[in-house]
Amino acid sequence: MSDTKASPFFVALKRQLEERVEEARAWEDGPFTVSPFPSPQPTDHRISAHELGHAAVYWRAPSVRGITHIVCLPDDAGVRVSWYSRVPRRQLLWDMLAGVLGGIAAEEVFLGNYDPYAALDDLIRARVFAERLAEIARQEGSAFPCPWTVAPQPKPNFRPTERFKVPLTPLENLLMGVGYARAYTEVCRAHGTIRKGIHQLQERMILPEKAVTSLLGVRPLFE
Repeated sequence: MSDTKASPFFVALKRQLEERVEEARAWEDGPFTVSPFPSPQPTDHRISAHELGHAAVYWRAPSVRGITHIVCLPDDAGVRVSWYSRVPRRQLLWDMLAGVLGGIAAEEVFLGNYDPYAALDDLIRARVFAERLAEIARQEGSAFPCPWTVAPQPKPNFRPTERFKVPLTPLENLLMGVGYARAYTEVCRAHGTIRKGIHQLQERMILPEKAVTSLLGVRPLFE
């Protein structure tokens, strides 16, 4: 299968994400109802947990081709993911939605709260994915069935619509809640792996592809 860099849908979606995140950075006209300051100090432990949360969710996503590296540097942190292009858009969006919320879920699991300032980009991207899934729902009658046999139930402590000046629609709020529930489930499943990875990232700061594969183990088989 080819990588999504060749997919017009993926390119257009990436452009939309960049525009929305840039718009959100203008705080006086930004989308949030409450300024995220003060926020927790972004320690190496928090950043490592956040990035590994993303990785743990992406690792079990059918749309993901692989993870090339995880970085935890003072001025650069992130997970580099390659995607398959020949997957249904609904599946791709669900996997992106859950994956982008994996960092928030990991902070909640390992630290008891998440840094809303650091999570700004993730929340904006998650909203875009939810909006696109809602569009599919309007066109096809439903955003479901999910790519899971049983959809995870939204977590009661995650209320994304409260973050935005323009509230999410009930469907968008539900989709973000279900995406977060999936992320939370995968983070809990990989709890021991993430804890081990936190120590590795704090020591090495960069995990290349082989180290990522060694840490996260064999990927599940997808039909």
